[in-house]
Amino acid sequence: MKYCTRCGKALDDNANFCGECGTRLEGNSPYGVYNTYNQNTNNQPQESSTLSICALIFAFVSPIIGVILGIMGCVKYQTPSYKKMSIAAIILSVASWVISFILLSVVSKYIVDMSMFGI
Repeated sequence: MKYCTRCGKALDDNANFCGECGTRLEGNSPYGVYNTYNQNTNNQPQESSTLSICALIFAFVSPIIGVILGIMGCVKYQTPSYKKMSIAAIILSVASWVISFILLSVVSKYIVDMSMFGI
């Protein structure tokens, strides 16, 4: 009889997977050896894309916060895709700033023109 090394459930001798937790078993050991293929083997914490996602959201909501979070993401992340997301957040934040300033100047000019005619 084999036992799962992850959850301890008793398994059939011919079992390739644990019926309780789904762990893939390898080898002929009576305790079964679980596959570490998808586990982090270098003992470093895995990165999360939370900062990049927040930077992208704030790029539209509050561009200055989007720029700050984007810069923090560029400094923090080692994963290329997360760095790219952070850079995209910075670019979108600056573009959002520019668009808001253009719209603000057009609207303010329109308001000044309307006030000159007493409307």
